[in-house]
Amino acid sequence: MIIMNLHSCPLCGFSGEFIYQGLNDRLFDVPGRWNLRKCKGADCGVIWIDPLPDPDDLEKAYSNYYTHCDSESSKSGYWGYLYQWLLQGYLANRFGYDSEKTGGFQKWLSSLIRFHPGFREDLDFKVMYLSAPFRGRLLEVGCGSGNLMAFMRQKGWAVTGVDTDPVAVQKATSRGLPVLCGTLEDSHFSSNDMDAIVLCHVIEHVRNPAATILECYRILKPGGRMILATPNHESWGHSRYRESWRGLEPPRHLFVFNRTSLLRLLHQAGFSKIYLRSSIRGAGWMMIASRSIQNKGGYAMGCHEPFSVKLWARWLQLLEWAIVQFHPFKGEELLVIAEK
Repeated sequence: MIIMNLHSCPLCGFSGEFIYQGLNDRLFDVPGRWNLRKCKGADCGVIWIDPLPDPDDLEKAYSNYYTHCDSESSKSGYWGYLYQWLLQGYLANRFGYDSEKTGGFQKWLSSLIRFHPGFREDLDFKVMYLSAPFRGRLLEVGCGSGNLMAFMRQKGWAVTGVDTDPVAVQKATSRGLPVLCGTLEDSHFSSNDMDAIVLCHVIEHVRNPAATILECYRILKPGGRMILATPNHESWGHSRYRESWRGLEPPRHLFVFNRTSLLRLLHQAGFSKIYLRSSIRGAGWMMIASRSIQNKGGYAMGCHEPFSVKLWARWLQLLEWAIVQFHPFKGEELLVIAEK
C-alpha cells in the first residue's frame, strides 16, 4: 500500500522532477518498483522517493537487513591481532584513547596509517571522530545491533541507543546494551542531556529528517556534538553509476542528500557551528556494489570478494580521493560534525 505521492519536496516545498523511475530493490529483493525525484530548489536539491512507502510495508524491507548482524566482519589469527594492535595505536595517537596503555613505537608505527587516506577515514570512523577528552554520554540513533555502542563503551563512553527495528534491538539488548525500540521522537529523552549524538547512515531512512535533527539539537547539551554520516548524491560514484549507484537503495533510503539540503536542515534546527565535508570512506565497497548492480542487477550483501576486486576497489577509492582534492564534495559520504 502507498500512502502519499510527493510531487513537491518534503523538505522545502519546491517542485521536483523524476530522475529515475521503476527502480527495484537491488540488495534484498523486496517486491515493488520505486521512483526518485530531485528537488529543483536552489538551496535544497535533495532526492526523495515518490510515492512514499507505507510504514508497515517498509518494515518488510528490513527483515534481512545488515543491522541484524551481531558484529562487524572480524579479522582472525595473526592479521586480526595486528589489526587490533595498529588500531589501538592509531586511536591512542590520534584521539587519545588508551594512551597510557600504548607504547611509543606502537603509536608511531600506527601514525603512518594517516598517509593512506582510505585507511585513515576507516579508523577515524571507528570512534566517529570523537576524542577521548570529550567522553561523556553518547546516544546512537539507529544503533542496529549495537556494534558502535559496544566499541564506544569499551572506550569509556556512557552509551544509549535507539532503533525502530525490534530484531536489531533484541540483538543489542542481548549484548547488555541499553537500547530503546522506537523512533527518536517517541523516546522522550531529556533536553540538554547528551554530550554526543551519532547518526551513522540513519537520516536517509527516516520519514521526517527535519524533525529528527531538531530533536537531536534539543537533546544535546550546550557544546555537545552531533556526528552524522549519509550518502552523498553529488559523489563521483553516483555520477559514474547513475541509477545503479549503491547509495540510492530504494525503498529504504527515503531521502538522499547533498551538502545544500543537509545544511538547510542543520540551520533550521538551530546549529550554527557546522563542519561539513565529503568523505571517501566506504568508496571502494560502494563501487563494488554499484558495479554489481550495473552488471548483474543486484548485489549480495556480505558476499566474499576476490582479492583482485578488493584491490580494484581500493584503487578507485584512492582515485576518488584525488578527485576530492579538486572537487571537495565528490566523496561518497557526507560527514557532519555540528556543535550546539
